[in-house]
Amino acid sequence: MEDILDEQVPIQEFKPQPLIITLFLFAVGIRLFEIFFKLYSWSYGSEFLLAGSFSIFLTGTIAFFTKAFYPSRGDLKISIYFGFFFIGFGAQLIHFYHLSQMSFTPIYIRSLRPLFELGTILLLLRYYTRNKGAYLSIEVLKWPFNLTVPLMTVGLIFKFQSWPYASEMITLATLFFFITSTISFFWITSSKKLLTRGFPFLNVVTANLFYFGSLFKIQSWPFASELLFLAAIFILISSILHVFSHIRKNKEET
Repeated sequence: MEDILDEQVPIQEFKPQPLIITLFLFAVGIRLFEIFFKLYSWSYGSEFLLAGSFSIFLTGTIAFFTKAFYPSRGDLKISIYFGFFFIGFGAQLIHFYHLSQMSFTPIYIRSLRPLFELGTILLLLRYYTRNKGAYLSIEVLKWPFNLTVPLMTVGLIFKFQSWPYASEMITLATLFFFITSTISFFWITSSKKLLTRGFPFLNVVTANLFYFGSLFKIQSWPFASELLFLAAIFILISSILHVFSHIRKNKEET
């Protein structure tokens, strides 16, 4: 059953995911709720923002000191991403302070705020793409994410600062992700059984829905909320299946 959900690529021996990484993912899920509450103008969006941000920071800090994200030999990229993570969170705290004082946040502080989300995304990408015994879905999405996330991030920073060519970079990153993820899916899964392609296909569709939904929302185009809502549903389904797969794997090992 687990192979049908997401076939494992026999690269190296698989190590069970640390509990703190699972809690970190749960904190990211709380933070994502704030996005959808704001999209639909529901109450408690700010509460989810605060709870999610502090939960991510707390679990991320514990993971940093316990070296849960690091392989046994160390990883310079992980250290750099943690630098983004802590600098961005510091900027978030300063921003929250200025909001509480009804004062204006300096531009250079606002420009550093996205580093918190960027560091979080890069840490998870690095962990799962480097993790031993990578899943087929990770192998499919590894290079599309690695190639487009930097361009998307630069485009978002340009958008926040109202600099030129921001929309062009975000649009290009989205289209490039669609093309590379489609090619990667068919290239890597072409020799796999039909049933084992289902879970990678679900993750490719989910990632593209999130990319296009974000693009449509940033550009104020119609159907943005619908695309992001579908992405959230698929993320929930994918997360449940991943948890089920990990539980089965841990039971088999014990």
